[in-house]
Amino acid sequence: MKISLKPFKLSSSFFFIIPGMMGFYTKNISLGIIPVLSLITSLLFHSHNEKKYENMDITFAYAQMTMNLILTIIVGLQNHLIQLGILCVAISLYLYFNQQKNYNLYHGLWHLTSSIATSFFILGYFL
Repeated sequence: MKISLKPFKLSSSFFFIIPGMMGFYTKNISLGIIPVLSLITSLLFHSHNEKKYENMDITFAYAQMTMNLILTIIVGLQNHLIQLGILCVAISLYLYFNQQKNYNLYHGLWHLTSSIATSFFILGYFL
């Protein structure tokens, strides 16, 4: 019996709530809203046959990547939390570029590592 990983790919979008809430907790709306919008557009994309909301999903994924890059530039590479964020980005890129092996699993893990990376970047900025 083969287990379907499609629900994991969809539900893994909820990991983006963690950096979103961290941003809101620090009273920085832009750091909170970008991950939450990534969560919403990812859910729409993955629950609608992955076509209808594709451009929106890609836009907010790029917005989140840009936010992470800006935080890295502001804080600097010497910060250990930023370094952990970069490590998570490297892992997430591996997962993203190897999705053809098992799309539902790798894409879900990409959501997880991307949200952890964003959490490290936000923490690095505030700590």
